Amino acid sequence: MARGPTLSFSVHQYSLVTDIAAAAKHPHSPGTELLSSPFVVLSNFNSSTENHVKLMATTFKAMFPTLNLQTARVSDCKRIALFHYDPAEKLVYVRHFFVTVEPVGVSKGVKQIFKSELPNLAEYGDVSEFILRDDNPAGPE
Repeated sequence: MARGPTLSFSVHQYSLVTDIAAAAKHPHSPGTELLSSPFVVLSNFNSSTENHVKLMATTFKAMFPTLNLQTARVSDCKRIALFHYDPAEKLVYVRHFFVTVEPVGVSKGVKQIFKSELPNLAEYGDVSEFILRDDNPAGPE
């Protein structure tokens, strides 16, 4: 017997992992991402004054460990669990995202070095030639 309030949900729609992987341009198969807990994002739960909506928000928060922003590392940011409440339809949408961190605004060569993909440097005389090379196959304009 449960003590205290109980929440019941019915599933209206869902997507299979195989369907999501088939629709994705670069499907991602989870590895070590599932070892750390996701960051929980609650959307539109504060807009309602109804007690059962507040109870849902509290329950969703308590399902996952709390996050300390001062000690959190970027390398731990691997997943997000999003709970969105739609008061008009009285539905809760649940989405789960994998998060990747990628360098932005750097050349393709630097990105390869950051990703730990060891590039073939045999055709270059110096590492700087690899980093500063023209990534445009048509040549400079």
